[in-house]
Formats: sequence, C-alpha cells, structure tokens
Amino acid sequence: MDNRQLSRHARDRFALESLRFDSIASARNVAAQMNVSAGDVYALGLIDEALRIVLTRSASPAQFGGWARLPCVIPT
Repeated sequence: MDNRQLSRHARDRFALESLRFDSIASARNVAAQMNVSAGDVYALGLIDEALRIVLTRSASPAQFGGWARLPCVIPT
C-alpha cells in the first residue's frame, strides 16, 4: 500500500507500514501504543480502504466536485 497518507513521524513512532491491518491483534498492538481503542484503529483502516475504493471506481472526478464546499475538505 502506498503510505503517503501517513506521516513519517507516525510510521516511525508506531512502526506502521500502512493503515491496513492483517488482524485485529495487530490493530490492538498499535492501539495500545496510541492509547486508543483497537476498534477505532481497525475501523480507521477499513474506512481508509473503503474511501480508496469509492474514489478509484468513480466514473468521473467531477462527481465529487461538491465536496470542495464542505468545511472539512481542503481544496487542492
């Protein structure tokens, strides 16, 4: 997986190669280091993967043009 979305600091500090976890046990290990719930970490990986699939299968990037008006999205 391309790990450009993860900062070098996060990759080094938590020994992460990507947001994909092979098992819930690996998510638990990362969660213990971050002091968060393993379910939250595992869900983050699933959400990342789901969004990646939606965006790569999109017929037209123009379909997502309205997202730029959302306050949480930074236009590129």
